[in-house]
Amino acid sequence: MYETRASWASTFMQDKFFAGIRMTSLCEGINSFIKNYLHCKCSLLDFLFNFERAMKKYRHNELESDFKSSYGEPVMTTALSGIEYGAAKILTRSMFWEVKGQIEDALGLNVERSEVANIVMMKMRKISNRRKEYIVVYDKNQKKFVCECGYFEFYGIPCSHIIAGMRSEYIDEFPSNLVSKRWLKIAKSAHVYSISEPSIHSQNMKLLRKGAMSAACNYLAEIACEKDDDFSSVMEDIYKLLRDVQKSRKPGCTTKSAAFNVGDPTVVQGRGAPKKTRTVTKRRHCSNCRGIGHMIRT
Repeated sequence: MYETRASWASTFMQDKFFAGIRMTSLCEGINSFIKNYLHCKCSLLDFLFNFERAMKKYRHNELESDFKSSYGEPVMTTALSGIEYGAAKILTRSMFWEVKGQIEDALGLNVERSEVANIVMMKMRKISNRRKEYIVVYDKNQKKFVCECGYFEFYGIPCSHIIAGMRSEYIDEFPSNLVSKRWLKIAKSAHVYSISEPSIHSQNMKLLRKGAMSAACNYLAEIACEKDDDFSSVMEDIYKLLRDVQKSRKPGCTTKSAAFNVGDPTVVQGRGAPKKTRTVTKRRHCSNCRGIGHMIRT
């Protein structure tokens, strides 16, 4: 038992969702990425500027991945084309490649099936290793698969054993209950639209909406700034939309052009102690006769 101590943590955490993270490689990768923009001798101003550059790179990569997931369509290469196409339709691109790897592994599994009432029990064995066996249980009433390997509970996507069970039951469509909501293409928009629940604080709602709208506007700006005609058209539409929104909230408030949105900067106090105003100094009086122009010693 002591020799197999490295497997204890995985065994006890097998049914807990960790998004597939098993070690600190994720944060180590982030640290390595940030080090390309920062160094130990940079000033506070340089730190903020370079950190913002790193965040812009992250946001750009996120926008690019969202665009590929929404408008791209991968090539179907496996024999289970229906399951593969269903995964490509609802999952993000990166998670689709993970599921595709499980689909390819499912093609090399042998299935032994037995059924009692509406419960189907399937034993999975690899062709290359027949000694190792996994059991998958399928409930026909609830249309739910459960595998003893715990891969779905840990990672959030179905394992190759479940996919082989789908193949055995002639299920050619990818069921939505076999994937975590966080891996869906609509996960971000669905989360933003769900923040209107009264249990969430209003400030958090504002921040989430602002972040989602900023991401969309950043992507629009990258495309519209390439041509003069697109830039002028988009700017006119933005100001028209701004006027409509302001009219709906504050009647009588209009925005004519960009010049009305730009004003003088706020005057702030300069550095250092505030200037002292000159005050008229009082002339000294003699302590003996209270006269002016001399003292008691003179």
